[in-house]
Amino acid sequence: MQQGMQQGRDAGRSEGRHEGLVKVMALQVQLRFGSVPPWVQVRLEGASHDQLLDWAAGILTAGSLQELFADPSNPAAPQA
Repeated sequence: MQQGMQQGRDAGRSEGRHEGLVKVMALQVQLRFGSVPPWVQVRLEGASHDQLLDWAAGILTAGSLQELFADPSNPAAPQA
């Protein structure tokens, strides 16, 4: 029972960290590019922790949202 409770707490913490990182990225996008379009919010909310960290680093040099969120493996993704 203790192990189950600990796993639940760990999962909650992990989810909270992820939600916090999504909020920080949305704020960075807003400050850098002026607004957070719906397609960006969808990408942020569906991203893995590692992808969010990659975008957090990439926002420092990206010239546009399309450049930051370009996905070469997805031809339907917005392109620069």
